[in-house]
Amino acid sequence: MGERVGLAKAALYFDATNGIDAAIDAAQAQADELAGTLPGGIAQRLARRVTDMPLIPHQKVMADSPKPFDIAYQLSSENDADRDAMVLAVAAMAETIAAHIDKGHAAVLVGREIAITRGDGPIYNIMPLRALPGMTHDEFMHHWFDRHATLGEGVDGVRYRQNHVDYPPTEDLAARIGLSFEPMDGLTESYFDSVDAAVEILSQETVAVDAIEDERRFIHHPRSQFGIYETVWRA
Repeated sequence: MGERVGLAKAALYFDATNGIDAAIDAAQAQADELAGTLPGGIAQRLARRVTDMPLIPHQKVMADSPKPFDIAYQLSSENDADRDAMVLAVAAMAETIAAHIDKGHAAVLVGREIAITRGDGPIYNIMPLRALPGMTHDEFMHHWFDRHATLGEGVDGVRYRQNHVDYPPTEDLAARIGLSFEPMDGLTESYFDSVDAAVEILSQETVAVDAIEDERRFIHHPRSQFGIYETVWRA
């Protein structure tokens, strides 16, 4: 699977300090403003965490893991030349809505979004991943991209993406915004048509048993996160 290219990606994940609704309103206003200045090939997505839903197996396995972020702001583009503009957009977002961001529980990502299976949807999970203690990042990537992704391809109905981290620009962006967080080894997303569809697909044996069993071979769940999100704005 190493030949996959994917999209350039930049993202901000954070908890809201003054209420999620207020943070979403402020972020959407800034995203609207950015939409008029960003290159035309850049896609923006703003999402909030879904809290009213049945517990699914990943949430049970990760009950003692760090709390998922409240809000996700993500940009992507097929053109690598757009990456600098996306990084600047994340920085501008963080500066403009700084009063709404809990910097003690926030993170950024600069890297590449790779579709393992194709498709989109308004509901999606976000899973920041950290490797097992003693496992190198290269070992993690080999298992995740070259082995675990094959399991994802076999899940009926899933639209599965991997986000691979480019560390120097991620660290630079975090420093620019004033964030300090444990580096991710990667971030998984899967997209669905509805919350009910997410619950159904993520509760299949291929995910609830097979995928989780394989995750334990390379993902440290106590330091990773899992949340389901609803898209509230995109351009």
